[in-house]
Parts: sequence; structure tokens; C-alpha cells
Amino acid sequence: MEQITYGDFKPFLNDTFRIEVNPSSLIDMDLVSVDPLGNTIEQDANQAFAVVFRRDTDDDNLLQRIYTVTHPEMGDIEAFLVSIGADEIGMRYEAVFT
Repeated sequence: MEQITYGDFKPFLNDTFRIEVNPSSLIDMDLVSVDPLGNTIEQDANQAFAVVFRRDTDDDNLLQRIYTVTHPEMGDIEAFLVSIGADEIGMRYEAVFT
């Protein structure tokens, strides 16, 4: 996928994505939010946006780095995941696309 957009992620809100921690370790996370960044109301294809994934544990054991994120329909995406803390369900990780 050449340029990832807000519209690419939006249909898969609440779907499960697979995160490759290393070649022999995969974990599942749910896509819990897709939000445009900036001041515009309309989402432009070139506008920055953030996605938040959540795993069902409050353990924050993923390092801040680039991971391969996979979805059955979207395929493989390289994303820099950053821990943004736990909520009442589990640990959340954010990726920002510009």
C-alpha cells in the first residue's frame, strides 16, 4: 500500500489487527479509534490522522518502535506504535500517519 489514508482505516474500526512483535511472536489488537489530526472538519486524503489499537491486557510490554501491522483486507502496514496508556479494557497503542 503506497499511501495510507484515514479512509483506509475507518471501515475497519473495531476489527482485529495482528501485530508482529518478532518473526515468531504475533499479538492481536483491536482498532479502537481513527481520528483526523488538524483543524479541518472534512477528512482530506492527504491529512494526518491517528489510529489507536488496544490489546486486552494492561501489561505495557511492547517497545516504542516500527511494527508490521496486518489486517486480512488491508494487508501489511509498517506503523510506529507508541504506548499511550491503559483504559478500563486494556493497553492502548497509537500510530500517527502524516
